[in-house]
Parts: sequence; structure tokens; C-alpha cells
Amino acid sequence: MIAGLSSALALSIGIMQVHELPPLPEAIAGQLVGTVGDVMVVAGGSRWTAPPDQGGIKVFDDRILALSPDQTHWQQVARLPQPLAYGGAASLKHSLVLAGGLDDAKALRSVWALENQKKGYQLTRWPDLPTPMINFSMAIAGDRVYVFGGQESKDSPASAHLWSLALDADEHPTSSWHEEAPLPGDGRILAAAAGCRNQLYILGGASLAPSSEGTLTRHYVRQAWSFSPTNGWVRLPDLPAASVAAPAVCDAQNNVLLLGGDDGHMAGVVLKPGEKHPGFSHTVLRYNSITKTWDIAGQLPVGLVTTGAGVWKHGRIVIPGGEDRPGSRSNRVLELSFHK
Repeated sequence: MIAGLSSALALSIGIMQVHELPPLPEAIAGQLVGTVGDVMVVAGGSRWTAPPDQGGIKVFDDRILALSPDQTHWQQVARLPQPLAYGGAASLKHSLVLAGGLDDAKALRSVWALENQKKGYQLTRWPDLPTPMINFSMAIAGDRVYVFGGQESKDSPASAHLWSLALDADEHPTSSWHEEAPLPGDGRILAAAAGCRNQLYILGGASLAPSSEGTLTRHYVRQAWSFSPTNGWVRLPDLPAASVAAPAVCDAQNNVLLLGGDDGHMAGVVLKPGEKHPGFSHTVLRYNSITKTWDIAGQLPVGLVTTGAGVWKHGRIVIPGGEDRPGSRSNRVLELSFHK
């Protein structure tokens, strides 16, 4: 449950069911997630060789893994051009767009479309991002791919910029990236993004400010916004609690589902020896685009952040892997289904 969540929010009992799918071959986070047709895809990500407090080294992955609805294990179907994590992904009908990210040295600008062709899964190069980007938000709304916020490097400020890439009827880019109006106010990293028809939703995230030690400090955000080419940015009702690094998707009724996230209630807390971080929010929030209200759609068995989500067969939502607590990865794969 999100810390401090208002009791006035209604809990929709019994509509969400959670099933465990075959686990990922390794526990990872920062992976790029989506679908190619009816196949779930996980690309890249990072893992630790040992717990970070025991001297573990973070390793970046270049594998592209796939799971079909009828399969009992994940299969490697291709490789990224280089190992990377903390980029963006967005699903079209027949391809998955993969953008940006961090390799073991630098942030990237490259954009690729992954398709399942006669010769197997193939990557096609798309127009590069306007700048290197990590920790940004990415979604498809209408006939455009959007990327928002993020950073140009691990030590750079959070951006408020929004960029779009127009697509033709065959889901191919028609030009290079176009700069839209920036988000009003501070920049964001790790905001959730979802596209419902032609509306882009940007939820939560964190702004960054310099600390007295010269490092960047996260400020957890409850703001929610929508963007469309017609209306520009529109402020929505705030989230019931802050949410950082959460996946988000649009459901069949054009409502937005925000799947957990880091609510920041443990930020700055120093754990005592032997104490364990409680993990991240288990709460699935739903924004009703008609009533413009938030409610609770259900509870997850584990909060997974710094991951993505995809929607496949019968509108089921899949969250593969991610961080289950700071510095700890999971290989669990959750499938959410909703029933009236």
C-alpha cells in the first residue's frame, strides 16, 4: 500500500487478478519492455554480480528475450547493438521501438525498431534522439512516438523537454524528432508514461536539485499531466502519493493504470544493521479519463520498479522483472488481468 494514501480513495475489490508467468532467466532492472505482435519482449537491462554492499559490479546486458503466450520459458531472439539499460520502449502494432539508454560508459541517442520478419527478429535504425537520453519517459499516442524528460548523463539536470516523432500509416517515421512545448515547471526523471488514443500521460517522477554535497537529490512528485497536439499540456488531479520509476499502461477503456512505483517514503532513511528495506508500492492506481478521478484497481504481490510493462493477449498486462528494493533485482514476471 502507498504510504499516506487517502482512505477516501475507493478500493475496487475483486476486479484484478495476478498470475505468475515463467521467470526471466536472470534478475534484472532497467530493461526495455514491450510487445512485438502478441509476443512479450524484454531487451537489455542491468544486473549485479553480487549485492552492491558486498562489492558487486553492475553488468549491462544486450540480450533481447521473448515470451509467446504458449511458451513455458523465455527465449533469446536477438541482441542489441550494445549492452544498455535505462532507455525507453514503446509498442506499435507490429514492432517495438527502443530508444536511448546507458551503456557502461555513456548515454545513447540511438533508436531502433524491433520486428519479427521472415528471417527472425530484426532491428531497423530510426532517426536518432535529439540528445543522449537516460531515465526518460516514452510512449506512443495517436500517430506519434513521444519521449519526455530524463537526463543527458547520470550527473546532468532533469529535463522538461518533450519530443515527438510522427509516423505514417505503416508505422514508419516520416521525419526527424520534433520539439513540442516543454512541461511547465521543473524537469523530471523516471516519470511514468502512457498513451491513450492521442493523449500522452506523464505521471509522477522526480525532479532533481543540487544537494549541499554537490550531488543531485531527488524530489518525489505527485503531479500528473496530459499532452495532446490540440490541447498542449493539461494539469490533471495529483496522484494520491508520489510515484517514481513505475510502469504505466492504457487499458481498453482508455483509463491509465499506474503500476506501483517508489513513493519516496524511505528516501533518506538510514537502515539499521540487519534491517531490510520494505520494498516499493504494491498499489495499482487507475485514472478514469471520463470522471478525472483516481481510484485503486488492486494490489500487486511485489512492487517492481525501474522496469516496463506490456499489454498482450486479451488485454493482460505483464510486468517482467525490475527492482524489488534498492539494489536488488527480481526475475519474477507478473501478469495482471481485470474482470468486472
